[in-house]
Amino acid sequence: MKTRLLCLAACLACVLPALFTAGCSPPASVVQWPALKEMDEWAEKGEGWAEDNKVAEMRQALPDILKAGEKLAASPTPANAKDPAAVAQTMGDFRAVLKQLQKPALADDELKASVASIHPLVEKLMGDAGLPHVHEHPEGNTEKK
Repeated sequence: MKTRLLCLAACLACVLPALFTAGCSPPASVVQWPALKEMDEWAEKGEGWAEDNKVAEMRQALPDILKAGEKLAASPTPANAKDPAAVAQTMGDFRAVLKQLQKPALADDELKASVASIHPLVEKLMGDAGLPHVHEHPEGNTEKK
């Protein structure tokens, strides 16, 4: 009896970790695009600043927004993207907005309009790529679009 219990315990010790790690890892078909997720966080903040007319916050965060945008523009489209042609087209629009944001002495209205236009582009990129559009909020609420 003791031998059977020891064998069962040994089997469970080998099998259980494999079951847990297999259940926790994402399937190979899930699209991963970290640069897009990072840009989405900045885009959501920017959209909020634009809605609240917080131009000073936008100007202060502009270097970080541009850095995340350039990182996204330089990153390759995931090989398993749902619609690579649509991703490429939307990335062209995204690059145009980045170029607009890099203009020297950008007027407040232009800054606000450009920053506000990033979030809809990022949402479209996520949809075209096949990523869920989810925002984690500190209050524990999750916004899914």
